[in-house]
Amino acid sequence: MSYVIYVCILVLNAACITGCTISCRSAISDADVDIVSVAVPHASTGTGPVTVYCDVYTDVLSMLLYHRSEDMADIFFFSQGKRNKTADKCINIRLLQKEIGYDLCRQILTLHALGGCDTTSAIFGFGKGTVFSKVGNNGAVRRNVDILEDPAAGIEQVVEAGLQLLVVLYGGRMCDTLDNLPLTTWVYDPHMGVYSPHIAT
Repeated sequence: MSYVIYVCILVLNAACITGCTISCRSAISDADVDIVSVAVPHASTGTGPVTVYCDVYTDVLSMLLYHRSEDMADIFFFSQGKRNKTADKCINIRLLQKEIGYDLCRQILTLHALGGCDTTSAIFGFGKGTVFSKVGNNGAVRRNVDILEDPAAGIEQVVEAGLQLLVVLYGGRMCDTLDNLPLTTWVYDPHMGVYSPHIAT
């Protein structure tokens, strides 16, 4: 038996759904967390696959990649395309975990936040792809990611780990600090139509 989660915004009178077999949950804070907190336990029962229907929810996708373990049933993430611009997508979370690697999936929440998400701003000039390629594939920074994901880590440890990830993102080495990186300014090139980094001398 499969389990399906539809994510939608409903404004209904409670009397309209009385007697239905639809389970509704009202999100008091972050709906993305609620979606994953329903999907993962159902996949854990092993009774069948779970399908999550969303619009564009990269936060939900990231959390599913992080929380799904090998002993769970398949979880499918379905995202509807936008009017003739993008096609519908159905992603098998297990297959995507295998493709990008389980080690990267264990880092994905930190990398996703560093690249910008619902609760953090993106860093100018660095999209998610850049963050994943510069930081996610760098084994030397794994310890810093582990510190950021450790609820028992102290404030000083979290600050130092976060600063070190920024250093790597800006092209520094593990022995560098943000203070001793070369000053880089972003200059608009009208011929290319883009901003590009220029190291100040």
